[in-house]
Amino acid sequence: MPISMKLRVFLLNKENLQHFIHLISRENFLANAFTYNFELVKSVVFDINWISKAADLNKIEWRKLNSIQALLTLLKRTGERLKIYIYMAIANIADDKEIEEIEEIQSSIVTFVGFVNQNANEIISGHEQRTPTQFRDEDDENSQKSVIYNVCYCMDWVNNCTVSLTGSLMAIYRLSINPKLKWNIWTIVNFKESLKTILRLGNDIEKLYSIQVLGQLAFDEKILNDMKSDKKFVDLIKEIAEADSSVVQIEKLKKIAKQMAWSFQESKEQETKMMEPQKKEFKEDDSKHVMISYNTASRDLCLKIKEALEMDNHKVWIDVDEVNFLMREKNILYFYKK
Repeated sequence: MPISMKLRVFLLNKENLQHFIHLISRENFLANAFTYNFELVKSVVFDINWISKAADLNKIEWRKLNSIQALLTLLKRTGERLKIYIYMAIANIADDKEIEEIEEIQSSIVTFVGFVNQNANEIISGHEQRTPTQFRDEDDENSQKSVIYNVCYCMDWVNNCTVSLTGSLMAIYRLSINPKLKWNIWTIVNFKESLKTILRLGNDIEKLYSIQVLGQLAFDEKILNDMKSDKKFVDLIKEIAEADSSVVQIEKLKKIAKQMAWSFQESKEQETKMMEPQKKEFKEDDSKHVMISYNTASRDLCLKIKEALEMDNHKVWIDVDEVNFLMREKNILYFYKK
């Protein structure tokens, strides 16, 4: 078995995560590996990014092991060639405060968006490259079967490997949880148009990750107003929200689209009320909808808040699964170019 596959099997064993984090934290290992076997370090970086996508399943363990510091140590030794993949891993396991404190990671946003833009352009031209990815919609109680989607990827020629569209969108979503980064992400050149392209021409799994990003960014009022003023965005999201199961098969995708469509409508109604010459009399059913966004560390508290609001007859919109998309890949997401 190739050493990269042996390492991946090792990583999949949760009990071995502790040994692995300790290994990449050791200065002697890093110095010797970079000197004598760069391909081994390359494999380590790709594999730890791969396993970090499921970090929410054992977030406490990652934190106990001080994993972010270990990754930052690794980051200092890798140089420019492998930084983007370490940034992806950090984005997957860090909370919003930690993301804000790691200044270097903010510069990686442009790179992530660049990959998304490249994929969108290739989708438009019909020259996109795809690889099979297995996904199961955990919101669909009537189906326990996994579905294979051919997910777009683009080539990172510096490292002779591929970066998937869903991987880039996942990293952008994780970083957009931080309120200070939302506007920076939203205003990167061509990003909005690329998201429209994916919502229009991508498959369900690609649309899901795109609308996940949009839903997170929409918690910024300025961005929300910009979205709802764009008729193409509104129409695309409404189309997904109202689609039947034969057109849009992932229930979570329709669920997020419905939440966003409601946000657009609610915001529009509030603007209309403000423009009316006379103030309308307050009714009992007004302002009964509440949307809650949270990170992993705040999950238990927010669920208690949800229960209290529902007891007071409020309609609460919250993703109790924290929009956690665990993808099991039939083919390795990152592979070397032959």
